[in-house]
Amino acid sequence: GDIIHAATSTSSVRPSGSSVGPTENWEVRLCSHSLLPCSLQFVGTSSSSFVRHSQNIVCQASDGCTGITLQNAVVQCDPNVMAPSATFQVSGDGAALRIEGSTFTDCRSMQDGGAVRAYDGATVNISGSTFQRSASQGNGGAAALLGARATVNGTRFEACTSDKSGGAAFSGQ
Repeated sequence: GDIIHAATSTSSVRPSGSSVGPTENWEVRLCSHSLLPCSLQFVGTSSSSFVRHSQNIVCQASDGCTGITLQNAVVQCDPNVMAPSATFQVSGDGAALRIEGSTFTDCRSMQDGGAVRAYDGATVNISGSTFQRSASQGNGGAAALLGARATVNGTRFEACTSDKSGGAAFSGQ
């Protein structure tokens, strides 16, 4: 099947000819003011996956990003890496994260939310998905919703933990 390796998708964030090792930290910011508005969609099949080492994908409304959609995606994080922040992050009024029929496994973060972090008025809709063994050193083992609006339906959280509050998910300011 198709596999998208986050560590090999570096042309937009690293100079030509440079490489990123599996434990280097970098993030993909989806938008620039010259390409407004923009969004990102991951649409998978039963045999495709997104492999994450320690990178994250950030969608900020202040940058013109309107959202991230994951549909039938398999996100496999490196179980040996505690990433600096959540795999997918959305912030600001007008930014949205939509997750449908997707699976997140072993996503771990030093901050709030092992797999998902939404804040400052962002909107999150999760349906028919599974989060397995996600963990954070902050709040929300799988998801941290900080001043965000969220709807979660038909979703399983299995063996998710946090060092603070909300082993599976945390909602607060």
